[in-house]
Amino acid sequence: MRFRTVGTLLAAWGLTCGLHVVLGWAWTVAGGVLVGLWKPRRGWLLGLGGAALGWATLIGYTALVAPGGLRILLETLGALVGNIPGEAVVGASVVLGGGLGALGGAIGSACRSGGTVPTAAPR
Repeated sequence: MRFRTVGTLLAAWGLTCGLHVVLGWAWTVAGGVLVGLWKPRRGWLLGLGGAALGWATLIGYTALVAPGGLRILLETLGALVGNIPGEAVVGASVVLGGGLGALGGAIGSACRSGGTVPTAAPR
């Protein structure tokens, strides 16, 4: 992985975390759109990675700050969804965040390239 890709991934991570904390979880898509506009060739992938890392970071922060409360929350949500373990709720949350980031990245890439998502050149 090249440094530019890592830098863009870290920027997507920071942007996603910032928008999530300041404006709410639904703004994850906007973070992906901005990353897709910035790097249209791999916008969906960078949006997915940045958002998944961002959501995992925020869940990890919550686990460090309030571990007892998080455990109760995860057990309650798991019981509501259908008696699944709390760890599955965490995994589903990270997958949901990654999906929102990927959607936003694809939208940003499509907007930047005039409606078509760029693909790799034929070999």
